[in-house]
Amino acid sequence: MQQLSRSTIDEIMEHNKFLSLPRLSSQKVFDELCPLQPKLKKARLCVALITKKVVILTRSDQRKLSYEFLEDGWGLDPAAVPQSRRQLEQRLHEILAGDSLLALRAVVPEFYNEHMLGLLTRIMYKLSDWYDRIYYYCTSYDGMTLLTGLAAVVFIGTVTYSMNRLAVAEREELRKKRAAAARKSQQRPRSCSPDNQTIHLYELRYETFQNLVSEADTGLTITLLVDEHSKEKLMRKFAEIMQPFTRYSALTFAFLQLEYYLDWYRHLLEASLDFTVTLDSINNRNCIGSVLAINGFRKYYYIYHPKRARRWMRKQHGNNITKAVGFGDSDSDSSDNEGRAREENVMFEEELLTGLPIWMDRLFDGSVKKVRLSYWPEMNK
Repeated sequence: MQQLSRSTIDEIMEHNKFLSLPRLSSQKVFDELCPLQPKLKKARLCVALITKKVVILTRSDQRKLSYEFLEDGWGLDPAAVPQSRRQLEQRLHEILAGDSLLALRAVVPEFYNEHMLGLLTRIMYKLSDWYDRIYYYCTSYDGMTLLTGLAAVVFIGTVTYSMNRLAVAEREELRKKRAAAARKSQQRPRSCSPDNQTIHLYELRYETFQNLVSEADTGLTITLLVDEHSKEKLMRKFAEIMQPFTRYSALTFAFLQLEYYLDWYRHLLEASLDFTVTLDSINNRNCIGSVLAINGFRKYYYIYHPKRARRWMRKQHGNNITKAVGFGDSDSDSSDNEGRAREENVMFEEELLTGLPIWMDRLFDGSVKKVRLSYWPEMNK
């Protein structure tokens, strides 16, 4: 008996794998039964039974296919099977011999693989495979080689960790240097000359507002309110009073010209009163000689008003913010003594800063009331 070669046996098995009706149980089976046929003239037709319907299809792409259903479907009654078979053969012959095309088009997803193992089983197989690989690697070398490899891994890990720590420390040091540089750039301007003989008075205006108030370092900016007419005389007196306080590095001395920034000052006072009082009729002549001690960092300030200072020297003022600011006096307060009211309402420029030294002492001993704000009003050019 003549023996068959291995190649012949493989070829016979390859061409007769699907002697029984196969089930489309995976994408791989579908690809074997219905391979791609890009050229229409050499199209390979596939016939699939879907429930009671028979579908004829051909594939032109991995996901796209053309198809049509057998008109009468497939008979389940054994007596009707021959008739269904004849109709199927006739339709296949018409498609292959004629020029008719499959009219319907569809894009199908990939078939679910019914033979795929469960997730837990696949994980166990993968872990077993890793274990075999590690065990084989460890048993393939002698002890010295393994120790050398382990030492190399430990050395590399140690070096990597050390370099990472050094990089983190370097970044932290750089961050601290930048923060220190930023703080230095925002430090308060010097209040006096190095020999403490000359006091520096800075003008509070749009260009200096950020450095003196809104983004100033912690401390106080003592600001005198003046106008063009009274500026020279008041600033000279103010400098004399502030001279003993120049030894405090947390103090900066400034002046504000009301002709240009009266609106800002009015906004500041109205914000201090939660906008319960409107000060549209405020007169800059009534504000000259007032002093603001501004803590821009913590958003609060103290205010010195010349008329209030005169009363402070007679009795302690009330705790109401409007009284501390110097506005909102009632008619009864001024009607007690008409002569004294006229005296207090009339002040000469030389008298405006008379009570400022006492007020500064009260400021440092904490007896002057703070006026807190949620924000600083912006200055306009």
